[in-house]
Amino acid sequence: MIARTLDLEFCKILELKPDGSFLLRAGTGWKPGFVGKAIEGGKWSQAGYTVFSKVPVIVKNFAEESRFEAPEILQEHNITSGISVIIGDTEKPFGVLGAHSTKKRKFTADETYFLNSVAFVIAEAIERRHAEEELSRYKENLEELVKERTLELTRTNEKLSMEISRRKKVEKDLENNVYFLETFLDAIPSPVFYRNLEGIYQGCNEMFARQILNLPKEEVIGHYIYEFREQFSDETLRETAHFDGILLREGNIRPHELEIKRAIDGDSRDFLVHKAVYSNIAGEVIGIVGIMLDITERKKAEKALLKTEEIRKKEIHHRIKNNLQVISSLLSLQAENFNDKKVKESFYDSQNRVISMSLIHEELYKTGETGNVETFDFKAYIQKLANELFRSYVVGNKDIHLKLEMENAFLGMDTGIPLGIIINELVSNSLKHAFSRGRGGEVHIKLNRLNTSKIKNNMDKDSCEVSEFLLTVSDNGKGLPDNIDFRHTSSLGLQLVNILVDQIGGVIELKKGKGTEFRITFKEETCFGKE
Repeated sequence: MIARTLDLEFCKILELKPDGSFLLRAGTGWKPGFVGKAIEGGKWSQAGYTVFSKVPVIVKNFAEESRFEAPEILQEHNITSGISVIIGDTEKPFGVLGAHSTKKRKFTADETYFLNSVAFVIAEAIERRHAEEELSRYKENLEELVKERTLELTRTNEKLSMEISRRKKVEKDLENNVYFLETFLDAIPSPVFYRNLEGIYQGCNEMFARQILNLPKEEVIGHYIYEFREQFSDETLRETAHFDGILLREGNIRPHELEIKRAIDGDSRDFLVHKAVYSNIAGEVIGIVGIMLDITERKKAEKALLKTEEIRKKEIHHRIKNNLQVISSLLSLQAENFNDKKVKESFYDSQNRVISMSLIHEELYKTGETGNVETFDFKAYIQKLANELFRSYVVGNKDIHLKLEMENAFLGMDTGIPLGIIINELVSNSLKHAFSRGRGGEVHIKLNRLNTSKIKNNMDKDSCEVSEFLLTVSDNGKGLPDNIDFRHTSSLGLQLVNILVDQIGGVIELKKGKGTEFRITFKEETCFGKE
């Protein structure tokens, strides 16, 4: 009956002998010839250790057991796990009641209690048998023996009464603990819930029930999460299932955000959800507990601070642009004080370099309210820069034309300012040297996106794009002389070009032929934070 109840293959009753060994008195599952004859070792066996320790002994895996050795009888039957309890009084036991399995098995507190109860019944039966034997031997002392037995029964009843009283006290303590837990949860000023592994709510506090679901707790507890589709959107349920899966697979999870429309007032609120798993007494994970922190006001404050920061940065760009324009004007005025043509050209070249940087800060200042003040529209910038250069250098020659083929691209200052100066130098060289006086031609600026790859950072919740671009600046003029090495030249403009290409991590190539063509490849990384 014990083996069937616990769903095990083996069960046994061992009688403690005077020499400390144990005789297999009764059992099931054992090979023929063992019951009634087999002897187990003394103190260093499971049975001996049970008597010695005076408490139930559970073995999950004999191969890993260090407290005692597995007897030969268990080894011969390939026993893996087992449980044993004392039969009779711990100070003077009759023996040990054991149950075993060839499979690795965890034993619960209820199973231990069951085996103890059976051992108690067996002990009572043994004592009763002894009493009957004594009655048969001492018929003349029947009355005295009856008195003794009555006394024993009284003591047993007292023990049972004490056990019943103890159990009632435990039940009362459990009720008090449950009441305390409910009171404690309701005192937490945030929605709290816990669900089992099937997604059924086992409990929650009043704030979760009333504010999130607008229901009394009694209508939440015991119900499946997907029964609340009116309160939870499909997106909320999908994200909940996704993060629950991560938690159950990995054992922990970072807090995640959910946007939930509260049923109590229909107000959409942002919550930061903290979750953890909880286990039963055997250490098995049986559910998920969560607490939801309302971060709506915090997020509004963060957005307000971000807006203030963007306005501050735009103001900085505006001031830088104004200062650069002042420097450009000073360079222009200073150039008028010289008669030497080369000196004037140097001043004008420096003025154009300053203008190229000023235009970038002008574009950053003009970024729309929803734009990113750290990047600017490179296509619009190049159009303005090229027009400025043509206005500065092409005087009286209407046959020199500008051709632009630009893909839409937003670049940061660290890349955009060097590229602006590079284009300034290359276009200036074309306008100053590529075309003989009176001869027409074309300056061509082209920007192509070669490829784009995405990088996602799960920890920081940022997604980044790395784009590779090809910038081509060419003209159909007379071209560079064959004896000029553009990488090693005394020209300040070309020296600047090489330095700035290295600065942005790019590669520059010169294609000679009909005219001049510079090809510059570079990369730009752009990240987008997840709101």
